[in-house]
Amino acid sequence: MKKTEMKKYICSNSKDGLFNLLADAITKILNLFNFVEFFKLFVVFIVCLIKKTTCDEEKKRYISRIAIDIFIFLKWILLIVLILKEYESCFTTKIIWYLLFFNLYTYFYYHIWKNENVLKHKSVERTRGRFINLISSIIFSNFCFAYLYKYCYTESFQWGEKGDLGISNSLWFSFANSLTVNYDLITPINELGHNLITLQVIVSFIFLTMILGNSIPKSD
Repeated sequence: MKKTEMKKYICSNSKDGLFNLLADAITKILNLFNFVEFFKLFVVFIVCLIKKTTCDEEKKRYISRIAIDIFIFLKWILLIVLILKEYESCFTTKIIWYLLFFNLYTYFYYHIWKNENVLKHKSVERTRGRFINLISSIIFSNFCFAYLYKYCYTESFQWGEKGDLGISNSLWFSFANSLTVNYDLITPINELGHNLITLQVIVSFIFLTMILGNSIPKSD
């Protein structure tokens, strides 16, 4: 970013205060680590290259939305395969934490923070799409936590009296925990276990309070 562009950016954002400027800068930095942004650019580039034409902004936005849907589908496939194969490693644990964080961040950025979305697109289809994306993001978050509980941090929990409960119970535990409902078959047995379920409650709180109110379809 050039010095003049930096000055213009600071002046345009400092009107709303220093904290707004800082928060906006943090979101821009986080976007540099958000893989879906690079995936979108890649898909747009490939489609325009195949068609051998210059895509206008409207077509790029359309392709970007399709790319996001493809990315969501691919991350679901990855998570389901890991669950079905009962596979866990240090690398996959980091991948799931990454997907979990940016699952929350991406929804927040595009539906709450980003300027053109804050200005509200009033169409019914747009509102329904935001609501569907919200539900999908919440379910994905719960599946991620279920995977982490069962395969990555299994020693931090008591899995029933005999310790033989499977992934289906972990899923029930994850969904119950996200709604702050007790699921007595599985209990945390150390500080790490308690910290994990507390983190999931915080994530669910963010989804269900800060975002849900802006995503439920409203009738005229």
